[in-house]
Amino acid sequence: MANQKLVRSVPLNAQLQDILKSRIRDGIYPPESNFPSEKELVNEFNISRATVRSALAVLETEGHIVRRHGVGTYVSKLSVIKNPINRVMEFSELISSGGYKPGVHVYQACVVEADDILESGLSIERGSEIVRLHKMFTADDIPAIIVSTSIPSWVLGESYSEVIEHPEITEPLFDFLENKCGERIEKMVASVWPDRIQNSG
Repeated sequence: MANQKLVRSVPLNAQLQDILKSRIRDGIYPPESNFPSEKELVNEFNISRATVRSALAVLETEGHIVRRHGVGTYVSKLSVIKNPINRVMEFSELISSGGYKPGVHVYQACVVEADDILESGLSIERGSEIVRLHKMFTADDIPAIIVSTSIPSWVLGESYSEVIEHPEITEPLFDFLENKCGERIEKMVASVWPDRIQNSG
């Protein structure tokens, strides 16, 4: 692994985050492997421990690493799941591409009115009726992705009532929309953000 130097004109913690994320994506730090210690990173990049801690805190919050007190830091098992940005890809396919067994739990379908964001994103009138599906995708039975999908009611056609009562029929979503609704997905607009699931058990 070639030594990488940080540029002092750019925030050091941001540079370190990018380098470490790149190493995780490239498999230099494989899933569930030991992650370099704070001391090792301080010595490698010649930066302060505070800078290293700041970068690692972000990586932990985003789910790239797991820190266990008294044990050490490890690369997250789910850190290799990634999506080619120029492809429309089902979430189950996305999880499979990372080498995991996908699963999905469709736990709610509800009817809402389109707000400003949906009006712009779906090119529909504000207040239009929307069916919103809430799903959780798992990787090797571990919760990995929580999805909220908004579909204009008119798209569902005759399947509308069935979707409300049995939202699980919408998986795989692209197949459902094409085969049951006659709508082929060619473009997808998504907002993605990292979060952490707090274990209350």
